[in-house]
Amino acid sequence: MNFILIPLMTAVFAWLLSWSFVKLLFFPYQPVNLFGYKWEGALYPLVQQWSLDQLLGQDQMGKQLDQVMPFIEDKLDDFFRNKIGEKLPMISMFIGDKTISQLKSVFMEELSNLFPTLITQFSKNLEADFKANFNQKIAPAIEIIVMKATFKFRIAAFITGLVWGLLTCYVISLF
Repeated sequence: MNFILIPLMTAVFAWLLSWSFVKLLFFPYQPVNLFGYKWEGALYPLVQQWSLDQLLGQDQMGKQLDQVMPFIEDKLDDFFRNKIGEKLPMISMFIGDKTISQLKSVFMEELSNLFPTLITQFSKNLEADFKANFNQKIAPAIEIIVMKATFKFRIAAFITGLVWGLLTCYVISLF
């Protein structure tokens, strides 16, 4: 009986141990106070330390903005040449190419000054929203994915535990 029970118990123990290591990344979803000690999932403090600026970098945002500027300039040109004429026909009679180029340059300069603060504010709001929703929405979805991805790891742990139990039984049978 021991030759069946010991390998089976060690295999189940190894499987439970590997399962609990994966679960401890996420559990508990909300911090719990136990005898004055705050217990929370291992992943949450890491997420709270991340910032979008660290992930993207300020130089990347500047490069992305430089890549978008020609598109914005084309849209402004279309706006001043066509859309204003459709919406305000009286003003279109007084706007020439020189005025359009001056307006475009003023708008592009203002947008160049406005976009960095706009992007910074947007990234802060996005980061705060991500951190607020992480525990309720994102973590359970990630947990499902991680549990599926580590299935082979848990099976390997089960088999390793089974082999370890068989070796234990063999060693016990020698004495």
